[in-house]
Amino acid sequence: MSQIPEARRQIVENARQSWIRKLIDLSRRYNLLYFRPLKTGTLELTSAPNERLRDLLMGQSVAAAKLAPDLEEEALTKTVRDIFRRALENSEEKGLSTLFVTFGMATWPPLDGGRPAESPVLLLPVAISKKEGSNS
Repeated sequence: MSQIPEARRQIVENARQSWIRKLIDLSRRYNLLYFRPLKTGTLELTSAPNERLRDLLMGQSVAAAKLAPDLEEEALTKTVRDIFRRALENSEEKGLSTLFVTFGMATWPPLDGGRPAESPVLLLPVAISKKEGSNS
């Protein structure tokens, strides 16, 4: 069996490390490490009843109005429609799945003095569907 020269191993290892650095974005542009709420792409569910969140975690359908009881119906409908459209666009045009409910956020102080990281602890993929007889 032939031995691989150490110089060749080192070249391959350097290339591997370079690919890893290029694949894993640790900059503040990476939304999974540095989350920031969007005006039209984020729906805050902190006021959702625990029972409805449990139902969602169990894979059951839950009406948006039951997850965001503090929002007016018109504002909620617009926000959900905008989120759905953005998720559909990302799926069709970029092949990205971007429709998730986040449970818990982890944060830690930055080592460089910049904005602290805020990262989802659990991402639950969800789907949005229209109610029977609804136009929105």
